[in-house]
Amino acid sequence: PPPHSYRGQVYARLLPQILMDRVVPLAGSAPPPVAVWTSTLARTIITASGLPFPKVQWKALDEIQAGICEGMTYREIAARLPGEYELRRRDKLRYRYPSGESYMDVIQRLDPVISEVERERECVCIVAHQAVLRALYGYFMNRPLAEVPSLNIPLHTIMELTPQPDGTMAETRFEVDVDLAAAREGLAGDGGGEKGGDHQKAARGMPRSASLAELRAKSFVRQLDAFGRLSSDSDDPGRLMP
Repeated sequence: PPPHSYRGQVYARLLPQILMDRVVPLAGSAPPPVAVWTSTLARTIITASGLPFPKVQWKALDEIQAGICEGMTYREIAARLPGEYELRRRDKLRYRYPSGESYMDVIQRLDPVISEVERERECVCIVAHQAVLRALYGYFMNRPLAEVPSLNIPLHTIMELTPQPDGTMAETRFEVDVDLAAAREGLAGDGGGEKGGDHQKAARGMPRSASLAELRAKSFVRQLDAFGRLSSDSDDPGRLMP
């Protein structure tokens, strides 16, 4: 089966122009450099394939490994493995899937990604998966560790984080209306669609004049320790705490 649903394919087609509209040229010349980072999984690589910037694949950005539960829905896990379902329900942060990972494992393997983001002097566009994006978002927005597994990371949404002088992050979210865009694509295929500009209408609340330039040449001031860095002598991150 294809790695994307039809709605995912529409989002991938819309993303390049939407992102380009956010990157305002510096000094009236070429757009600022943008680094595009994806996981090594096909669905993120395909989503980012149309972006006209250099791309790097990070194994650390792969989705949480569900082990023996890979490919199962939560309803199926509850029916087939009720004990595992209950353990996960009690402590989603530290629960480790059999032969898989916990959220704490994901946070630990994201250490080098976070360090590299903090060293970057250009815009960084990360195309990744829900658990990974929750961990990254939680760190950069300074959210409590316990909240990470339940942070809201909606599909087909661009989340723009801009460093502020006081070390905090300003956040803007843009929901891409893929259903509207898909409908317009259908009309265009029948010869009845409007020419051009559909990506602007599909991206809700996204002004063309806004800029990502603030992401350049700014260091993040928070330390990973504040987010709960795992040291070599820490408790087993997968062990369920009472």
